[in-house]
Amino acid sequence: GGARDAFTNSSKLKGAGVLALIAGAQPGEMKKDCHYYLISGAYDYNRYGTSVSYNEVKRNGAIRFHPGGHADGPTWLVTEGMVWLESRWQREASGDPGKTEFEIRVLAWVESLKLSESHRAAWWSAFLTEGGVLPANKGTLAALKAELAAKPENLKYIKGIADLEVYASKTLADGPQFAPDCFNHTSPDIQKGADKLLEEHATTPWIKDVLKGIKENTDKG
Repeated sequence: GGARDAFTNSSKLKGAGVLALIAGAQPGEMKKDCHYYLISGAYDYNRYGTSVSYNEVKRNGAIRFHPGGHADGPTWLVTEGMVWLESRWQREASGDPGKTEFEIRVLAWVESLKLSESHRAAWWSAFLTEGGVLPANKGTLAALKAELAAKPENLKYIKGIADLEVYASKTLADGPQFAPDCFNHTSPDIQKGADKLLEEHATTPWIKDVLKGIKENTDKG
């Protein structure tokens, strides 16, 4: 019930955002002025409820999938969720003395990712560019982004993340949210949409594994 508690608490208390693993929110709990980073297994039976919650706050939210079922997934997704939430908060913070140090640390982290998982580093360089950084860090970020964008697979990964968010919003959000209908479930639309994305992302790092997971029936509960 960790995700459920996080959504409930955030609906009643002031906070910067919610990092929710496995489950979506109850009706009426999502707030337009809060940020949400949602994590779901590709064939988790809660993928439908999680997608519905994301659909409510797309402009202030992100949804990420891992290839498995009803489980937390890899720890790096949680790390990315924390960095994403802090980054979104920093975009709107004014005069925060910690912003400079945060940006320096994040850029160093992205630089380290470049060595082992350049596709993830490329996504972050694009995300940070979109949000903007302090003038002192613009040159470092621009050089990093240009280097990473030179690899086609990195650009495919960036697009794949965006494609999965659209797929969650338009397709998975229409699935059954409640037991027992959400158990052991798929649909022709889910399969068709996943197959179409797999044609484009057959070799895209991580995205291809997530899509293969989405094609599986959800957990049996």
